[in-house]
Amino acid sequence: MNAKSESPRPLASAMANKTRVWAKWLSGISLALIVLGVISFSNASDVMINEMDPSINHVLELEPGENAIVNFEGGGLYTALRITEKGAAMDADLRLVDSDGELVDGRSPKTIEVARPGIDGKTTYIPVRLFEKEQGGEYRLYNDGSDTLWLVNDLQSQLNMMASPWVLLFMTGCCIGLPIGLVAVILLGINHRKKKNEQQVSGITIENKVLNTDEIYRQYHSIDNDKENDASQTVPGPFLTPSENIDNTNIVEPSNTETDTKDWHNWDEG
Repeated sequence: MNAKSESPRPLASAMANKTRVWAKWLSGISLALIVLGVISFSNASDVMINEMDPSINHVLELEPGENAIVNFEGGGLYTALRITEKGAAMDADLRLVDSDGELVDGRSPKTIEVARPGIDGKTTYIPVRLFEKEQGGEYRLYNDGSDTLWLVNDLQSQLNMMASPWVLLFMTGCCIGLPIGLVAVILLGINHRKKKNEQQVSGITIENKVLNTDEIYRQYHSIDNDKENDASQTVPGPFLTPSENIDNTNIVEPSNTETDTKDWHNWDEG
């Protein structure tokens, strides 16, 4: 008796539903974070420009031929910048001398040390020399160039930016919202693929039992059991049942060959 009863959903269907629910939640969280990042972008950009503009935030500002004493914090990152026109490279034209009179070389800017826009949107500052991981103490900086030289503490500027709520909101929206959205898209794709695979096996239903190969074949090809039984009845069985009558018309009785042979033998002997 194959009575259809209300049973819990199959494991695959339950997992697909959980995947879909997680994808919806992650999509909502991602959208909220991205919207928050977009809203905070304007204020965050103002904070970042103010912190990165050497004319506003600097340790030293030296005109051509000037020099001054600067106190370095150990392990800091100090960058010397000049104004450039149309992104042209600039010579360092500076000297940094420690308290013992030794010249500190520093290093040249790398690819990641890019030019910085000014707050007016027209001025561009380009790094010309960087001093990092120097010992803390007193140093003297000389400007041997023909234009103004700025020295900024980039490490302190970065800490000031991270302390701004607007910058934190913007970074949260971009750095967390986008990855969460990507995970949600992946989960939706997996769920859609599982649903598509289930639709390809339409017509095969399993109700509280394990189907054998013949039953799966019949359900997949929509073969009715009644039709199969009618077809099987047209093929006669190999054995007759006791209730069936035997047709005697086709039975050949054996001839009395042995009796006839004996009669001819007696006649021949006289």
